[in-house]
Formats: sequence, C-alpha cells, structure tokens
Amino acid sequence: MKCPTEPLEIIRCNQILDAAENLIDTQGIISFKFSQLAQDVGSSTGTIYKWFKNKEDVLVCLFLRSSIASHLPRFIQQHKSLS
Repeated sequence: MKCPTEPLEIIRCNQILDAAENLIDTQGIISFKFSQLAQDVGSSTGTIYKWFKNKEDVLVCLFLRSSIASHLPRFIQQHKSLS
C-alpha cells in the first residue's frame, strides 16, 4: 500500500476508499471486486493497483482511516517506514 503524501493524491485515495466502503456495505468484504471499484471511481483497475496491492490493503487502509481519521497526515509523518 502506498500512502499518499500530496494533497491531490490524498483526495484521490479517499475517493477510492469511500467507494470501497460503499461496495463493502452493498456487496460484502469478500464479494467486492477491484474492477467494480475502478468503475465506481471512474478509473482503471491499474490505478487502483497503484495504491493498493489487494483487498487486504484496502481493508487495512479503511481501518486506519477510521481509527485515526483526523490524525492521518501526522500519523504518516511519524511512521514513514510503513508501506
């Protein structure tokens, strides 16, 4: 998983995560597909793989976002070694 650092990257990553949350709500954790996620955010599947290696990366990022929502920039700054 590549953590975004630039403002536009952060916005795009959050759009992808928002769409993933919606897919998980409607289809479930196991059933949602990267191809549907890409379609929902208006991008290619390759773009999704730019940010996330697999569904587990998406789930981890959703968990982190939920856990530290208002502290993400500071969290990334403090934990640069995380990938």
